[in-house]
Amino acid sequence: EYADLLQIGARNMQNFRLLKEVGRCNKPVLLKRGLAATLNEWLNAAEYILNEGNPNVIFCERGIRSYETYTRNTLDLSAVAAVKHLSHLPIIVDPSHGTGKWRMVKPMAFAAIAAGLILFFLIFRSEALGRGVDKIAGILKPFFYGAVIAYILTPFCNRIKTGLLKVFGKDREKLAGALSIALAMLLAILIVALLFMLVLPQLVDSIEQLSKTLPGKIQEGGNRIDQFVKDHPQLQDLWKQYGAQWETKLKNWTQNGLPKLAQKILGSAATYVQQTFTVLKNVFLGILVSIYILISRRRFGAQAKMLLHGIFPNRAARVIEKEIHYADRMFNGFLVGKIIDSAIIGVLCFIGCLVLHLESPALIAVIVGVTNIIPFFGPFIGAIPCALMLVIQNPAHALTFLIFVVLLQQLDGNIIGPRILGDSTGLSSFWVLFAILLFGGLWGVTGMIVGVPLFAVFYDIIRQLVSIGLGRHGRSGLEAAYKEEFHPELKSEKTEAKV
Repeated sequence: EYADLLQIGARNMQNFRLLKEVGRCNKPVLLKRGLAATLNEWLNAAEYILNEGNPNVIFCERGIRSYETYTRNTLDLSAVAAVKHLSHLPIIVDPSHGTGKWRMVKPMAFAAIAAGLILFFLIFRSEALGRGVDKIAGILKPFFYGAVIAYILTPFCNRIKTGLLKVFGKDREKLAGALSIALAMLLAILIVALLFMLVLPQLVDSIEQLSKTLPGKIQEGGNRIDQFVKDHPQLQDLWKQYGAQWETKLKNWTQNGLPKLAQKILGSAATYVQQTFTVLKNVFLGILVSIYILISRRRFGAQAKMLLHGIFPNRAARVIEKEIHYADRMFNGFLVGKIIDSAIIGVLCFIGCLVLHLESPALIAVIVGVTNIIPFFGPFIGAIPCALMLVIQNPAHALTFLIFVVLLQQLDGNIIGPRILGDSTGLSSFWVLFAILLFGGLWGVTGMIVGVPLFAVFYDIIRQLVSIGLGRHGRSGLEAAYKEEFHPELKSEKTEAKV
């Protein structure tokens, strides 16, 4: 009757008779963790108190026994997050018992508070953190666009610079570097402008032609339905009944729903214009940022290398640097190769549409070529809207186009793609499909494009970790047998290298 709270010490954590007794008291209970208790044992000890009808249990992390002899105990701050995840009960930290050294009480107390704050924000303020991250990402979009543009143009800049150095000489390196950036940027702008010049007129013509032919197609479809109903009198009553209902609904929607829809579209038009202006502004700023990045790319690389070796130990820094170079080769080889492959497919598609006398050949070629950048699903994604556009104008042309796209995809998948890309990612078809579906679901079209090389990097990291683990466990023979059975080309490459 004189206590406001009952404390169960670490040595009594599994004193079950005592736990049951305090469970019958109407007092809060502070349950300290045992010296060598696991989380499950700690949580189960609290169940004895709860089962007796006392819900007021507070966990106390006070450190556990470990191999470390410098401190009295090892304060397990990870238990705070684990208990909050596994239980609804509150938890506090005792930093004095956790270390046994008065100099460490203050920093461990701050660490416990920081862990609690981080956990609180992750659980209860995740939406606010997400909004903050989205806001920062929106502000930095020009830098993101600029980094992507610079990364794509860097190989072309290097090749142009190498050619200019042969002409001007090595003593004109700065001039060659500036001209290479200007020529690469000008080439990229000309390609984009050329695509728009090809696509926009074709798009306008297609829309005009569609607006002219669509009413006639609708009328023709209505006449065929009427003729079919006349040929089948048993359907005439149903057609009249449901046709009248749909006609009434259409009139009501025209009088009531259509003005509301038009008002909604006009109301959101300002938002669309603002969003379009924002995208154009970010792209323009991104081009400027990409120029600065291309000019200072060697300096940024040297600064990143100093930062890497300044933060991490030499061995870890070398491993990270090696993996960064691998990721660079993977992304660069895959993306640049895909762009070249898609350009070839677009040209072949344009020539094929001209030979087959299909409508809007330039528009179809650009759509097929651009969507071909997406691995596996790209040709089909581009073929669907083109086939729908053709089927309205001429169904026979739509069927011809689909057959042509299938043949073009077979040509790309078996001849053109392997010649340009080779086995650049080292992934099987299963993992390519897995990466496209995973990252496409997370990041949309962007994820479908970058998902394959990104997953290839993760795959390589996991492969190296598995290889290290097999070596530590004395099972390197498993890796050798696996490579011999499923990747014999690796063994032949090693043999050729030794020779």
